[in-house]
Amino acid sequence: MHQPQFVVLRYQVRDVNHHTATAGRVGYVTARAAWVRPTYYQRASKHQVLTVINPQGVNGYRHRQLTGQVRHYRQGARITIKRLVHYHLTTRAQLPNGRYLTANRQLVQAGRIPVVHRIQTKHKIGRYRNVQLTRGRRWLAAHRTVRVVGWDYSPDGTLRYRVVGGYVTANRHLIRILA
Repeated sequence: MHQPQFVVLRYQVRDVNHHTATAGRVGYVTARAAWVRPTYYQRASKHQVLTVINPQGVNGYRHRQLTGQVRHYRQGARITIKRLVHYHLTTRAQLPNGRYLTANRQLVQAGRIPVVHRIQTKHKIGRYRNVQLTRGRRWLAAHRTVRVVGWDYSPDGTLRYRVVGGYVTANRHLIRILA
């Protein structure tokens, strides 16, 4: 979610993801295919399903320029696609009804991703107001079942579950996934 994105200029790159600490920096990166990959899906997977992974969800549009918003898809939504359409340097997913969706790997993921709906605490854990788990702690008792609204990642990439009232850890030593 919070990985740097680069525009490749031969082997010199510029970070274009304004959500990272390295935004705007210029440097060099390897071109090894095992270490880097395109931001956008280039061809449709054999499953033809995209799962929304962005915590804010994604929008569906009438046109491949992503104009004329018609629908909002929430995190965890599984969307069947018809094909991928190239638009300038990016790729869009065309849906069976003719609508368009982004094919950005940081917003959607190919295939069906299992979505957690409920967790149970194994021990007393904290519920926090922010994803870094630093603000506004309230305690959840041991063996309490909690409904999961979504998930997000801390700036260092640690998974957190979004519950009613804030965020909790996704550490398997502290919680049990129910569904």
